[in-house]
Amino acid sequence: VMISLVTSCFSMAWQELAFNKSDQSKETGAFYSTAVQLYTKALFCGYLLLMPFISIIFPFFICGTYGPVKAIIPLYMLATIVSIMSTFLGNILTAYKRNQTIFVSTLCACTVNVVIAVLLIDLIGVQAASLAMLCGYFVCDFVRILFIKQSIPLRFGWKSLLYMIPLCVLFSVVYLYNSIWLDILMFVIAAAITLFLFKDYVRIAYAKLLSMMKRRHNRSE
Repeated sequence: VMISLVTSCFSMAWQELAFNKSDQSKETGAFYSTAVQLYTKALFCGYLLLMPFISIIFPFFICGTYGPVKAIIPLYMLATIVSIMSTFLGNILTAYKRNQTIFVSTLCACTVNVVIAVLLIDLIGVQAASLAMLCGYFVCDFVRILFIKQSIPLRFGWKSLLYMIPLCVLFSVVYLYNSIWLDILMFVIAAAITLFLFKDYVRIAYAKLLSMMKRRHNRSE
């Protein structure tokens, strides 16, 4: 719910911006490439930060008899993040009036979802639903990126997945250990990774904050 609320607010602002850029120039391609890569990194960092945080607060919010529910969260969270990405990509396709491709990509996702759920539900139980949703939306994202490439020279930055996927797996495994000290350590590591990936934007925000504080100080004098 937290992720959906934040991303819904962002999606509303993104729609207005995306619909104003629907040409096929290299500049527009570079704009969308940067936006997609930044959004992917932001969702990735959000996952890394939320996993240890949820693990820490879980015992205080959930009754002990519902303890096994904790194991469902990582896979479901990943599925939620991938589904959010599909909405983001769908807005780009809408800007280019490629609504039929949205239907095709959604149909592909639904097919994968149903097949995986039917095949695995008896083997892994409720986890099959999360895994099916994750795989379905991943296929949806992949197909939508291919369709977007037909309109603009989009660069997704697939190489970033080489460190994102292993780190997500690592944080998910540590999450299941139920160690508050490990969770605190992983949260610090996640914060460090976030600062590193967004260091340029942190510097810009810090410079603007200092400038704003100086202006207020000068006015008070």
